[in-house]
Amino acid sequence: MLKKSFVLLGLCYLPSLICNAQIQVVTEVSPPHQTFEQGRIGGASTELVRTILDQAGIDAEISIYPWARAYHIAVSQPDTLIYNIARTPEREHKFRWICPIASYNFGFIALANADFQIHSLSDAKQHITAVQRGDFSAQWLQQNGFTEMQHLLFTPGIEQSWQLLRNGKVDLIIDDPATIDAMLVKYPDTKVKILYYIDSLRQKTWLAANIDTDQSTLDKLADAFAQVNQTSEYKNLMNSIFN
Repeated sequence: MLKKSFVLLGLCYLPSLICNAQIQVVTEVSPPHQTFEQGRIGGASTELVRTILDQAGIDAEISIYPWARAYHIAVSQPDTLIYNIARTPEREHKFRWICPIASYNFGFIALANADFQIHSLSDAKQHITAVQRGDFSAQWLQQNGFTEMQHLLFTPGIEQSWQLLRNGKVDLIIDDPATIDAMLVKYPDTKVKILYYIDSLRQKTWLAANIDTDQSTLDKLADAFAQVNQTSEYKNLMNSIFN
């Protein structure tokens, strides 16, 4: 696991101060970056966030919510961190952006036996797509003429979107190819195909903090990331995700 890879670094760099602010961290289930199995929150991004928190000397509990609720908590409650969050112009002034921890290359995904093709957004508008409420991809689609009920069906999370696709309740979902293998482990009887990549939705995603988070916390996180950023483990992880 990623966390174990940073043991030696942790021994070499022990912060002299422990953060006094009570920090909470929120996220959603989004395999393989954030997983929830047997009562434990895991995944590559989660382990990276835990490593950064450990380096910063911050003891924080990570909680799983549907994305819309996680986002609301993060944007409204000081001393709250959130990941993986896309850094969009609409969100820029609402958070303090700490570091990139993953990347997504979203596209329209259909069941393998789907008898239609998607070559443009106009083609996609002929079908129903499941999207997660509050997700930046859903917001982008709405900004480009997709409407609820006519084109979009909103769900609490990506697993619910996959369930609708599997059960034939929608024609399409929006997801990243890196997540497909993880989801197919959960749903081994399902076969899917990527029909159309959306270049505008190719995004690095971040660990971010509520805009009113204590500055000393932000400084400790920045210093911790500066240390983690130099390790081969982090660079290898970023290369495996981004490429």
